[in-house]
Amino acid sequence: MTGEPMVFGHTIEAHEADALSLRLIDYWQRLRDSKWAPTRQDIDPVELKSWLGRVHLWEQLDDGDFRCRIWGTQISEMTGSIRDGSRASTMWPSLYGATVFGQYQRTMESRQPTLHRMTFTFLGHSWTYDRVSLPLAPSRHTPPMLLNYTSLGDRHAWRRLWNELEKIADGNWTRIHRAR
Repeated sequence: MTGEPMVFGHTIEAHEADALSLRLIDYWQRLRDSKWAPTRQDIDPVELKSWLGRVHLWEQLDDGDFRCRIWGTQISEMTGSIRDGSRASTMWPSLYGATVFGQYQRTMESRQPTLHRMTFTFLGHSWTYDRVSLPLAPSRHTPPMLLNYTSLGDRHAWRRLWNELEKIADGNWTRIHRAR
């Protein structure tokens, strides 16, 4: 069996997002005050308690790509992936990496929160999740960053899709578990 899953990503409106995503956007709005965005230092991890296991932090690199600095444990537990150190543009499947990279770039360019719905389909199985991306301004100590929260969607749908993905891994678990 060969091929890669299909990936579809699109922007969603606030009324389509879950309550936790909207609360995180409100938190970001309060922190930014009159600035275009808060900095990483403005974020208090204690205040992120409701989101901690599903947040991920990406730093923007000089070449425009994004590298994962923090990957939420609940995301890892559900998906089996660990993205720490990964670049957005090189995530597997390649269409997913290209889609996410483009979404991250547009979020930084807009300097506004964005909401995206991502759907994976493969061999009749599909899984959908939502993500809010919040730009963070650079500071003396940190580059520009994105603070993301992922609403993970249906765990059973993910498991069915994952079972099919394992079959095409060709023994290369790094390809699925830790795309670099």
